[in-house]
Amino acid sequence: MEQRERQMRFEVTEDGQILETESCGEKAVGYVDFFALEDGTARLLRWPRNTTAAHLPETVGGCRITEIAPLAFAAFHFPTERWEQFGGGSSLSFSVFCIMHAAAMQQEVVDAGGPVEIWLPDTIRSIGMYAFWHCDRLKAVRLPAYLERLESGLFGECSRLEQVQLPDHLRQIGNIYPSNVHVMPDVGAFSGCHALKELILPKTVTEIGAESFNSCGLVHLLVEDEELEDRPWSREIKTHSQAFDHTAALQWMSRCVNGTIVRQIGLPAARDKILTCDERYRVIASLPRLFLTEWAEQMDVIAKEAFRLDFSGRMAIARLRYPEHLSDEMRRWYLELLVEYSDRLEKFWPGEENRERELLDLLQNCEGFDAQLLGELMAIAGRSHMQPELIYEMMELRNRRFSGITGMECLAL
Repeated sequence: MEQRERQMRFEVTEDGQILETESCGEKAVGYVDFFALEDGTARLLRWPRNTTAAHLPETVGGCRITEIAPLAFAAFHFPTERWEQFGGGSSLSFSVFCIMHAAAMQQEVVDAGGPVEIWLPDTIRSIGMYAFWHCDRLKAVRLPAYLERLESGLFGECSRLEQVQLPDHLRQIGNIYPSNVHVMPDVGAFSGCHALKELILPKTVTEIGAESFNSCGLVHLLVEDEELEDRPWSREIKTHSQAFDHTAALQWMSRCVNGTIVRQIGLPAARDKILTCDERYRVIASLPRLFLTEWAEQMDVIAKEAFRLDFSGRMAIARLRYPEHLSDEMRRWYLELLVEYSDRLEKFWPGEENRERELLDLLQNCEGFDAQLLGELMAIAGRSHMQPELIYEMMELRNRRFSGITGMECLAL
């Protein structure tokens, strides 16, 4: 049977429903194309860019949908034989490939930016590279439960993507290319996802590829893991050296066990500005990868030896909140740091409101926060004109928990 005879085309409605029979008065806005495979399953070839949603059924035309082709939801497509040339040579750049093969590019006639929501059934086992490339309106995606791999550039430039729950069977994000291959940012699976603020990596993930989060708006990355005591992680997580390049928004990384955070690190703003020639600060830039391999104590050493307020201050917040394997010495160092720089919270504390309130709540619930530290905090609070109600609360805390506190003469009421 010829390839053109095995291709299936159906009408699709504006809300993303595929019409396999006569439309019966329902208004179709475009066509969706599938290819019937030899094993009786189907591959989605292209989805129109002018629907507000995409709700794929488990079967279409009597075939189970098991695959989504590369660029299926993108604004353009390439002939199969041309697309198979992508990735060759010493340089890997999707944008350059598009420029080189522009003559063969098949552009979508109607382009409204792609669906706002995409729902994929669990029958799907593979999704091709750049399948959702530049879906400018996409906000939420429901991925198949048994998907094991997110290909390169999968959500590239989906600038409004806010919600994506990674499946529990996921093993690989992007690709770990050889060191002799020059990798460009556009290969990142979440590259350019500016609206994506939080992501949870399931405990099955063992590989994080090149530029995975390049220019992503990710603020908090949570990594699920098994409970253990004799090693930092329950499995080896291979991470490309450029996996976290240009992720200046990323501030917190957490290890979770059964949905509970047990370890966390804080990261400085704009790590891209750290000079690689400075050995002390260069290690800060590699922290996201180190966190996925090292013990918590190693992160504490880095926070102290490569001191930077925007980094060490965030580390103090993270480690005091989740003090897994935190030594008494480092706990004291973190407490003293937060007290000493309590008048500069805007440099490292997240958010813009209630910083002083959150600081006091954290400190008074920390083991090791004693009368001396409270006295120093009160003195700084007075000099920096902290909110009167917080100063009064510190005085009540002093009277309730401590006696003979020093430094009261420095308190400016």
